[in-house]
Amino acid sequence: MASGKTVFNAVGHIEISVSDLKRAAAFYKGLFGWTIMPALPGYWMWRDKGTMGGGLSLVPKSKIKAGSIVFYVGVRDIAATLKKAKTLGGKAVSAKRKIEGGDWGFCGEMKDPSGNLVGLWSPK
Repeated sequence: MASGKTVFNAVGHIEISVSDLKRAAAFYKGLFGWTIMPALPGYWMWRDKGTMGGGLSLVPKSKIKAGSIVFYVGVRDIAATLKKAKTLGGKAVSAKRKIEGGDWGFCGEMKDPSGNLVGLWSPK
């Protein structure tokens, strides 16, 4: 994840939906001093001054809801985690898939029992 060292069962990536990538990048860089760089079309990566990082994801303004930030938890096995989430009252949203555009690893998503979207990330 952001620090280069995988720590499992810890938050390792926070995705922020934005309607204007350049404006959002200027805001977070200006406010917090984050390093921000384009990664994929419609997706820029950010890193704070510590060990946390994430992405700015371009989304139409009409689709952005207050409080809709998605955090990603580093796990060893996405499929097993989705299965366990289901037994605990959660719901799989998307199965494990390769993150396109480089050697970014794999991701999947689930909803917790309250309906909050939670991302899962694994290196393989």
